[in-house]
Amino acid sequence: MLNERQAGDEAYLMATKLQGVPVIKGKDRYEAGIFALNESPEASRPDLFILDDGFQHWGLFRDKDVLLIDCMNPFGNRRLLPLGLLREPLSEIDRAGIIIITKEEGLPASAKDSLMREIREYNKQAPVFFSAHKPLQFVSRGGDAFPLKWGEGKRFFGFCGIGNPESFRRTLLSTGMTLTGFKSFRDHHFYSQRDLQTVIGEAGVHSEWIVTTEKDIMRLRGFDLPENLVSLAIEFQVDENCYETIFAGLRT
Repeated sequence: MLNERQAGDEAYLMATKLQGVPVIKGKDRYEAGIFALNESPEASRPDLFILDDGFQHWGLFRDKDVLLIDCMNPFGNRRLLPLGLLREPLSEIDRAGIIIITKEEGLPASAKDSLMREIREYNKQAPVFFSAHKPLQFVSRGGDAFPLKWGEGKRFFGFCGIGNPESFRRTLLSTGMTLTGFKSFRDHHFYSQRDLQTVIGEAGVHSEWIVTTEKDIMRLRGFDLPENLVSLAIEFQVDENCYETIFAGLRT
């Protein structure tokens, strides 16, 4: 089994949480799927493949295309890589069979309406669902879970290395904690012990606890971690009709 540095934080986290569900990672998505079929015991051979970041992989047949749009920064500067965040022109939104707008928590109704109008300029038929990232619980470095109320009024220093650090900072504040400071690293940052010491130094004596994301904890395995480090588990919430729409009519 690969470790978190070999597999990447997201794949490793999914494999940790989805016990009994094979998580395959490979540069060639088709070969990865064939590997999953050939290496799985016949009794548990997969009949459904969920492809992460697969919208732009035109060479693969898909029964359905599910497009996620981060409402906090939906289209960046509207320019393609490497000048912007987009992997394809906005006109390709038309290919989506289902659209999920993520991180709607705290988004004003006017902003939602504006985003919906723009989406409908490119795709008039796909059902659109709104979803939220809700804090679930705190988890110690040893795996002990603490309810959200445990953090109320406590002084935390937060840090992360994810694509949208501002979203995580807002989620931390929504738990009722006191945030004494916050430090962000680049997305998928490979930490060093020196990075960790920098975080500990910035947290200083003014912070009782240091908090990060579940993905970042995966990249800190093997380091000398402080006793007061915890992660915040976050739950993805969306209308149940969304899942029914996704799985409706899929071949088995």
